[in-house]
Amino acid sequence: LPSIFHVEHGALGQVAAILDSPGITTGRSLILTGRTRSREIADAVHKSLPGAELRVVESYSEAEVARIRAALDGTRATLIIAVGGGGVIDTAKRASKLCGVPCLVIPTVVSNDGLMSPISV
Repeated sequence: LPSIFHVEHGALGQVAAILDSPGITTGRSLILTGRTRSREIADAVHKSLPGAELRVVESYSEAEVARIRAALDGTRATLIIAVGGGGVIDTAKRASKLCGVPCLVIPTVVSNDGLMSPISV
């Protein structure tokens, strides 16, 4: 289960402030997103987080997880932020688990249960 669950109008522009309260730093974040509507939402989150890097998840595969792991090593990111649907979220959670980096989930599909599930498919 998530350690933080936050629902509020305008929360996308307040990600840093919301995470700062429990002591989670966003200074070196890697934002992962899809290509369509989730990309627009991720761009808004990216604007509110100076120093964050944004990358599009190209596929939902172990090869993509390896690419994300290399990006984590290259950026020395201390937080993964997954913005999107189930595939993006599952891929981000898999990389998070393998690298020991916390993962913030911002679901863009109402039916998504990835924010509550500790597993990825």
